[in-house]
Amino acid sequence: MDLDQPVEKLGRHSEFLTAFQKNHRFIVKQEHHQPSRMRKVEWPAHSLETWAPTTCAKDSQATRFMASGPPAEDLPYGIYPLVVAINPQGLAEDVIRIRNILSHGSAVLLRGWRPEALVEVTMEAIEGYMPPVDQKISYQDARERERLFGTKLEDRVYNSIIKFGTLKDFVEAAREGKEVWNCLDLPCPDQEVPALVRRLMDDQYALRAVHREGYSAAPSADSPRAVVTDTAPRVMYVDGLNSTGWDLITHAGFLTYPHHDAAGYLTFSFMRGGGKFWGYIILKDVDHQDQRAVIDAWDRYYTQPLAAETVDRGVEVGTVVLEEDAVLIQPPGINHMVYTPCHSVTSGGHMYCYDTMHLTEFAVVYDFGLDQGGERRPSASNSAHPGMLQKICRMAMALPAFAPTRQFHRRCLIGIRSIIDRLEQRVLEEEAECPPLSEWEIISLELNGDRARALDVLDGVMSLLGVGDAFVEMRKGDWRDPGPLVNLGGLF
Repeated sequence: MDLDQPVEKLGRHSEFLTAFQKNHRFIVKQEHHQPSRMRKVEWPAHSLETWAPTTCAKDSQATRFMASGPPAEDLPYGIYPLVVAINPQGLAEDVIRIRNILSHGSAVLLRGWRPEALVEVTMEAIEGYMPPVDQKISYQDARERERLFGTKLEDRVYNSIIKFGTLKDFVEAAREGKEVWNCLDLPCPDQEVPALVRRLMDDQYALRAVHREGYSAAPSADSPRAVVTDTAPRVMYVDGLNSTGWDLITHAGFLTYPHHDAAGYLTFSFMRGGGKFWGYIILKDVDHQDQRAVIDAWDRYYTQPLAAETVDRGVEVGTVVLEEDAVLIQPPGINHMVYTPCHSVTSGGHMYCYDTMHLTEFAVVYDFGLDQGGERRPSASNSAHPGMLQKICRMAMALPAFAPTRQFHRRCLIGIRSIIDRLEQRVLEEEAECPPLSEWEIISLELNGDRARALDVLDGVMSLLGVGDAFVEMRKGDWRDPGPLVNLGGLF
């Protein structure tokens, strides 16, 4: 493809390539970038060409592996393709279909929606969209990552990739073209959200349903699960709010390494400016009915935190181009890598959905080593969310409110119980490097109370389903199977 031909001849990706031309042609002109260093990457699945990363050979090799994959929409994955593209027809019907696709572990590309605010990576645009530009941010530095690969494996300090500065520094670096950075999640709790995506946010609906319920653990050794009713929760993790909406800003040429999103969250993403390639990574030659085999295969893949040496081993990849006219909704635990060929602004958020809680459970079991006595694995995830258990407890507490009007997948209900049984809040605090809580602090008391109330609700559900140990039950069968629908209407 000739990138110098008129834009009108470039087809459906013309806007994306216009942004690509504008940003990448500018980078090539910088004195420190000799044209001889620039190499193109062909993406035959999408009839596109981009520049390869200019950081290190590992980044370029990983991007070429990603680019060699078929469209994710053409890659079989269980009962659906790896990604299902949808042109919305009617709200209710689309919500049911999207929930079903996500519940089986496939992602959804929702076409035909554009955000109200389109944002370029310029000082004027960024200052207008997310002031102030002097705010402190953290970002990943691809050139520091390149330096890290030049050291011995045992000497690598992966936190050194994370740098700190201001939003103004980040935008100026984009203009100068000398750096390759990825700004980590900038909280945006009032994020613009398509109506179809909002209908999936069961954790938010659950918080509303029980927003007047507050519990504190009764300080009695004889009644460790007794609760006392309060007026409402007084303390909640700010992470629980910030994770619902965020913005990312990424310099041209940044490769986000293989990972899955933290805390078993379901994630939606859309572009406000520029474009990205998502590469969804799935295992080859593995029996998904054998969960031990699946976990062992991912253990081999994530032998080291950045999966730099194993990026193409034992897996295949399907790609999606995300532009300013679509929303990508990905299920919990799906492993992916992302290439950003032009300066880009991405928005999105995390959520929990009742229909995907079995996938959340599997991701949490893997990340926190719950299948091996809490012994952590090399990180396959990208963040830490100490507010996750609070949200999941509230989802369990809200089951009586939702039971009269909806059904739930069997393994999703069991997955909620398994998480609450096995995952301890102190583990989440350690992961997020938070100061340890005293057992008498208000948030600790209320978390214990919420957990006790959640277990009270789930005791009845597990009895109805005939389940003793939820964790053991979840280790049976295909980890992607949500199970049959269950009616809880007569239980509460």
